[in-house]
Amino acid sequence: AWELSSDGDRMKEHIDLEEQIERCRRPSKALTDDQMRHALEELAEDYKARLKRRNAEAGFMLRWS
Repeated sequence: AWELSSDGDRMKEHIDLEEQIERCRRPSKALTDDQMRHALEELAEDYKARLKRRNAEAGFMLRWS
C-alpha cells in the first residue's frame, strides 16, 4: 500500500540526507588514503542523488495533488 508522508517527514528526510552528505565530504577532504577518500566521495554522491530524487518526487507530488 502506498502511504503519503507529511511535509514534516519530507523535510526531516531532506535535512537528514544533507547531513549525511556533509558527514561524508568533511572527513574525505582531510584523508590521505585515496581509497577511503574516494569511497566517502562516492557515498556522498549517492546521498546527493537520493536527495535529488526525493526533491523531484516531492515536486511532482506538489504539482499534481
